[in-house]
Amino acid sequence: AFLFITAEAVFELSTTFRKILFFGYISGFAATAVMISAVYLTSLQKIRSSAVINRYAKKIGSTYPEIKDRLLNSLQLYNYTTKKDHIFSDSLAAESINTFNEHTRSIDFKNAVSFKKNNRLLIIFASVLLLFNILLFSFPGTLLAAANRIVNYNFTFVDNTLGIAFEIKPGNTEISKGESVELIANIKFNDPAYTTGEITLFTREVTPDGISISENDEKISAVNTNEFRASLKSINSQTVYWFEYKGVKSPVYTITITNRPVIKSLKVTVYPPAYTRLPSRTIDGNDITTIAGSTVYIELESSEDINSASVSFGGATMPVNFEINGKTAIGSFIASSNGTFTVNVKREHSGKVLESINPKTINLKVFPDQFPVISITEPENNEVNVQGKGDIEIRSRITDDFGFTKLRLGYKIVSSKFGPTDKDYRYTDIHIKNTDATGLEVPFIWNLRSLNLGSEDVVEYFVEVYDNDGYSGPKMSRSQVKRLVYPSFESLMKKTEKTKDEVENSLKSAMDDAMELKKELDELKEKMEKNPEELGLNDPKKNQEMQQKLENIQNNLNNTQQKLDDLMKELQQNSQISKETLDKYMELQKMFQKIDSKELREALKKLQEAMKNMNKDQLKEAMKNFKFDEENFKKSLEKTMELLNKIMNEQKMGELTQKLDDITKQQDALKDETKNTDKNDKNSLNNQSKKQEDIKNNLSDFQKQMKELSENFKKSGDQQMSKEMQKLLEEMMKKMLEQKMQNSQQSLEQGNKDQSQKQQEQISQDLNDMNQQMQDMLQSMIDKENSKLQAKMEEFLKRLKEMSKRQKELMDQSEDLDANSDMKDFQNNKQQQDKLQNDLSNLTEEMMSMAQQMGMSPMMSKNLGDAFNEMQNASQQLSKKDGQQRQ
Repeated sequence: AFLFITAEAVFELSTTFRKILFFGYISGFAATAVMISAVYLTSLQKIRSSAVINRYAKKIGSTYPEIKDRLLNSLQLYNYTTKKDHIFSDSLAAESINTFNEHTRSIDFKNAVSFKKNNRLLIIFASVLLLFNILLFSFPGTLLAAANRIVNYNFTFVDNTLGIAFEIKPGNTEISKGESVELIANIKFNDPAYTTGEITLFTREVTPDGISISENDEKISAVNTNEFRASLKSINSQTVYWFEYKGVKSPVYTITITNRPVIKSLKVTVYPPAYTRLPSRTIDGNDITTIAGSTVYIELESSEDINSASVSFGGATMPVNFEINGKTAIGSFIASSNGTFTVNVKREHSGKVLESINPKTINLKVFPDQFPVISITEPENNEVNVQGKGDIEIRSRITDDFGFTKLRLGYKIVSSKFGPTDKDYRYTDIHIKNTDATGLEVPFIWNLRSLNLGSEDVVEYFVEVYDNDGYSGPKMSRSQVKRLVYPSFESLMKKTEKTKDEVENSLKSAMDDAMELKKELDELKEKMEKNPEELGLNDPKKNQEMQQKLENIQNNLNNTQQKLDDLMKELQQNSQISKETLDKYMELQKMFQKIDSKELREALKKLQEAMKNMNKDQLKEAMKNFKFDEENFKKSLEKTMELLNKIMNEQKMGELTQKLDDITKQQDALKDETKNTDKNDKNSLNNQSKKQEDIKNNLSDFQKQMKELSENFKKSGDQQMSKEMQKLLEEMMKKMLEQKMQNSQQSLEQGNKDQSQKQQEQISQDLNDMNQQMQDMLQSMIDKENSKLQAKMEEFLKRLKEMSKRQKELMDQSEDLDANSDMKDFQNNKQQQDKLQNDLSNLTEEMMSMAQQMGMSPMMSKNLGDAFNEMQNASQQLSKKDGQQRQ
């Protein structure tokens, strides 16, 4: 350190030498410390070894003649006894060492070791340290400044105190001819608080051989604290430059003019795939966002003629074929994934390949063509009853970002009681009118007849759509899977019977609650008459119970209405209801509306509000308006249930007729199948035997339900229909259809095809006869109902004409009255007029209800309308004359 500081103080070395001295001193000091530590540790380990001890024993023996080899012999004897296979006694060795110790107790062995060499080194070190201190006290400023310069070796010092260091960008660089270079200089001082506002930039243009062409210097002002910027414009020859402050120069850097190509312009145009119908666009900036499959078209111009151009993506070169023409290049590639790509050019010069010094980097973000979206909007339900339907509308809602290529319906029979099921889906194409649209609702009428669906068959179906992806291929999306169900007649009849029972129970429950409520209101009214000041509802529990009864009545009426609506809607959707039965449902709705009248609901509502508000006057008014006629309610309920039972019987009649028709068709199909089966095909004959058994069980269920329906007709008072059904059942029993089916089944099991075929021929004939009788019975019932409706409508017309005649007579009587006539005559006429008007209103309501049931002919509608208008005119004239008399 003394030599280094002295050398710096005398010679004021450069920053490079100071850096060497600094790291040399640090390295030497560290190496010396490591070496001394290593020697010391090594010596500690060796000092106890036998060789070292023996060496010192010899040295002591040579120093003291009276000892000679005695010490060495004793130590060797001791060491020998430490071995395993020694022949000397341990006590003998110990005695030898003790005897030697007694004879040499007065001798100091340390005198045999000399420390003269260590003393000489210590004297040299002390002399150097003394000389250093003398110089330090003699020239304190010079040596301390030198030490500071060595420590701050990166700085060039001014006046031994101010250290200056430069950081220059871009340093040595290569550019193309005519380019400009931005220079940045940052000055660092050893004093952090020191700043300067101005430095000098020196530039010199030189030839490739280093001969100076011109020199220049200029003052540069700071743009930030100790930061300076300068721009060298349009450099056409090799230039060296440096900065200087207070005589301290920065390193000298060179700007070299190179022949490497420079990309002067780059134009990137993106062409989306044709199927997207998106326009092309030129990219402004370094970011591209486009759909997968787009063509990225690159046009570039270089500063020099080039031999090749390339595009690298993530470090790997893409196979892009560029068309090179002098300084320009044109090429393209398909965008398929996200990433960053770099465009570069190369030229060959003097046998070397020179790359561009400014390759262009562009960020590419590719978004995929989205999958199409599809949903079935109609039918809404996931499971649809298709009994009696020849076709069904499937409406699909499809959306995609660019359009569609195909839409198709997929379906298969997954469950069938009599027919085969499908292993794979079958498909039917659905036409799309506008494939370029991005959102459509596509209707499709699906013909179900080809499926030959029967009782308890289940069909799964969905709709799938393909988009128009022209890059990776059309993508497919599928809707949710829905089901078509052909329910058994038993399930439909059970459901309708259950609904009928629920309707009846709801109405009875409503009547019971209304009766209890009327009774409690009568008691409350009686108490209030006795004591007008007492509200009568001070008991919260009693008040709550009455409010609950009101709410129960309303809920039961609402539930009944909802059940009737749901039942009629379901039967309509399932095509299980004839026009005549539907008309009766309309009549049933009107009849129920008489029970669940607007007046009743309003009165119930006002009663409930009065009880909640505990308002005495409001409660009195509500009780006054609440009128519940138990007898009329019961009659209306009985009429409603009677009509409901009648509807249910007619409905069951239609369902059983359809069921027998299905049984007949199934038997005919089995007959044809047996006929076409090889008599040696045992598996097919066994399957046909099982089908025969199923048909027999269905016939048994049919007979049981026919018997139940006959009893229901009998209970409802339709004795004739009950007898006809019983007669049909008796005839069916005489034909012994079940026994014949049992025989056919056994013949098939035994492999007797010919015998079974004859039996099936007879069964089919009998079933067709019974089916025709059943159809005739149903038509007879319908014709009978229509005849009743027609007769009743004609009766209505006759009554209307009679009322019109009475109105005319009343009008003539009124014409004969004058101002002198008795007032009683006018009053009598007015009373008759009011009665006629009321009768007219009731008759009109009955006629409208009946007209909806039977479908009135245009001529009858005209006659009814004329009669009604005539009566209305007569009534108006009578009212006018009566008014004049009163004046």
